[in-house]
Amino acid sequence: MLAFLVLHEMVRVKGQIADMALCCADKDPRVATMTRLFFKQLSQKGNALYNVMPDIISRLSDPELKVPEDQYRIIMKYITSLIQKDRQMEALIEKLCQRFKLATEERQWRDLAYCLSLFNYNERSLRKLIENLDCYKDKLHCEGVMACFNTLMTNTSKMARNEIKTLVTELGDKIEECFTVRNTDNDGEEHQENARSEKEEFAVPAPPPPRNQRRRQRPARRNRRRSSSDSDSS
Repeated sequence: MLAFLVLHEMVRVKGQIADMALCCADKDPRVATMTRLFFKQLSQKGNALYNVMPDIISRLSDPELKVPEDQYRIIMKYITSLIQKDRQMEALIEKLCQRFKLATEERQWRDLAYCLSLFNYNERSLRKLIENLDCYKDKLHCEGVMACFNTLMTNTSKMARNEIKTLVTELGDKIEECFTVRNTDNDGEEHQENARSEKEEFAVPAPPPPRNQRRRQRPARRNRRRSSSDSDSS
């Protein structure tokens, strides 16, 4: 009933649409088939699927929902394949890059990177990735994230025009620069820490006071004692 209402634009759903997307990987083949048919029909309703894609991605990536990663990838691989318009893909790529800034869990980073690896890239969409590098550059150290970007660049370079290959190379160079800067910063911090440890280890202790100074102090104490005894005797 809900599917009928959504497809006939009689009701708009956001939160529930992600729960429906889970059924794309349902154990019951009939449920999975019907759900996939629903999303295929939804993709033919103008921007209907595009409008709910960010909610589906963020909802299924929610750590509290605990969707298995392999199940998540099955769902997103199918639904993402239904986005065919270049402008929709470009806008989604930019939105996914922006969501990296809000993601706090490594699993969320991998999910977002995987979704990015599923798109077919043209020149404009590749530029979106390059322009939004600051959004995800601090997540590239994650092995799963970097693996998705490697897949993205490899697949995009296959049978591509020279202009696209040039942009892929530019993206790869910028990613490499991120790792170089990160390693340099880590080396600098390690060097400072080592220098601090060596300074503490080999610190020269303060020298004791000279002997003649200590000898001079002792008679002074005796003189004070004598003066006090003289005053008592008087």
